[in-house]
Parts: sequence; C-alpha cells; structure tokens
Amino acid sequence: MKEIKMEEPEYKALGQALRRVEFFSGLSVAELDRIFSYIKLYAVNPGEIIFKEGGPADALFIVYQGNLNVQKKKFPWGSKEVAILSAGNIFGEMALLDRKKRSATVRAADFSKLFVLLTSDFDRVVSNNPQFLEQMKSVADHRKFVNRTGP
Repeated sequence: MKEIKMEEPEYKALGQALRRVEFFSGLSVAELDRIFSYIKLYAVNPGEIIFKEGGPADALFIVYQGNLNVQKKKFPWGSKEVAILSAGNIFGEMALLDRKKRSATVRAADFSKLFVLLTSDFDRVVSNNPQFLEQMKSVADHRKFVNRTGP
C-alpha cells in the first residue's frame, strides 16, 4: 500500500462515506472534522494483501475505489472467499474497539484506493470524546448480536 494525496473529490467522497457508516453517522460536523484529519488515502495494487487472517488489528478501512476479496481459512491447506468488498464498504472497524486478531485475509482484486484510519489515530480522537467511543461500542454490540442471531 502506498499513501497518496487526497484532493477535493476524495474529501467529498470520504465525507459521504463516513455519514453512511453506522459508527460515524451520529457525529457532529466538528467531530467528523477531527476524524478527517487522521484518515489517509492509500493505493493498493491488484493481488496486494491489505491484512492477513490472524494479523494485528491496527486500522479501519473504507473502500473508495476498486474491489477486494475477503478470504477465511477453512482447511489447513486452503481458504475460501467469503465476501467481495467494493466502493463504500467499511471493514476492519472492530479493530478499533476490540483489538483482537484479524478474522480474515483481505486482498485487492484490482487496483483499489482505500481510506485508512489507524487505531493509534482513532485513540487520539476518542481520548477527547469518550461519548463517541461509547456510541461505537453500542453499535458494535448490536452488530455482534445481529450476526449471532440473524436479521
């Protein structure tokens, strides 16, 4: 992954993406502005691994452009594709909250651009806004419940 400069279209797309993400939808404009300053844009080449299953949980990602394959190890000798992520999809958000190992491998299917928020930067944001952290935890708990019991 290589960091690239964000221009006005990327900032606009990021703002729209954050408003659609449940974790961020309840934030004020000022709170979103604080988070904006920490989010970076990265280019990813086809076949490049974003992170590996079992690796450290160190960032949240939002797909700006491109497609990514999500794979899980099913057997000792291989893995299975379990999802395809495209523009607007968020992944890795649980890394910001529970810091557990990655539960899947994510690889670029084609040239992609990703917005990235590192957990260390996220920690800086929430240190000044504990209510935001509580909101995110509430959303995460609801997601875990829905994933366990079905919609």
